Amino acid sequence: MMSSEFIPLVQNVWRHRIEGTSMYAVTRKLRALKPREESQALVQSVTREEIKDAFFDIAEDKAPGPDGYSSGFYKAAWPVIGEEMIKAILEFFTTGRLLKQVNTTILAIIRKRLRLVLDKLISPPQNAFVSGRSIGDNILLAQELFAGYNRQGLPMRCALKVDLRKAYDMVEWDFLSVVLQLFGFPGTFIRWVEECVTTPMFSVCINGNPHGFFKGSRGLRQGNPMSPFLFVMIMEVLQLMLLQLIDQNEGFSFHWRCKELGLFQLCFADDLLLFCKADVASVQVFRNALDEFAKLSGLHANPQKSQLILSVQHRMSGNNYLQHYISRRVTFPSGTLDFLF
Repeated sequence: MMSSEFIPLVQNVWRHRIEGTSMYAVTRKLRALKPREESQALVQSVTREEIKDAFFDIAEDKAPGPDGYSSGFYKAAWPVIGEEMIKAILEFFTTGRLLKQVNTTILAIIRKRLRLVLDKLISPPQNAFVSGRSIGDNILLAQELFAGYNRQGLPMRCALKVDLRKAYDMVEWDFLSVVLQLFGFPGTFIRWVEECVTTPMFSVCINGNPHGFFKGSRGLRQGNPMSPFLFVMIMEVLQLMLLQLIDQNEGFSFHWRCKELGLFQLCFADDLLLFCKADVASVQVFRNALDEFAKLSGLHANPQKSQLILSVQHRMSGNNYLQHYISRRVTFPSGTLDFLF
């Protein structure tokens, strides 16, 4: 029997299809949640104990709501106000609608449930914010791959250091919804996330006083405890787009010592390192994937902060035209290895 969510899912995916790589093609490589195991655990009933535990995990100097009172105040006054707060938070998880603004306790509960499944969805090149992984592993691996870049006699190779422009602020909300659907998250859980992401209001501070409120139209709010997890899932789509284009393009050549591992990317949240052989065809695959990903997600590479890193043998080969041509293809300036992770 066909699921009632099948047609809406296809409509959303089809709407985001683009020439070459499409979201539909990406789904064939995407790790989705198992419907009866992980996905149902995400939407199980929120208990009073879960709410209280999440609330008391908030740091003492943080404000759980828009009224400005710190968490320390609410914890001290819990015997008086605890019951009312529990009812308000249960109301959200029952109806999916916020009474006022997003409460940090709601975000903490959703984040805790996301954390339980994130490692099952995210591929190894992404280590940031995934439980059981360390971003330090990517730093060590990057150091190994860059070893010998200043020595002659080794195969010619290159890396793209990619900085995403205003990464969290530029995420398109409809793209985020499609990504959550493709990962197999239940509709109820997706609605919880959408409500928390799309309802915040902003105010402009003039001479120290806030004036007016306006709604946002895209982006993940920095400081929102869910945002890093949501961003990691969005970046997983780029990983799969890159993999799809590499599989389709016979001209792509892996970076030295990376072919057996199938390694071409190391992700540091909103900064990327892309590795390949120093040739035009391989670099062009990366450029195409970044352009397609930008059209879908709203996340564009920042040419001013991104770099093309070439091995010294390539730089000293006398073929300055090829070096210049590769740099023009990716629209990144040539850089050196003096940057920090």
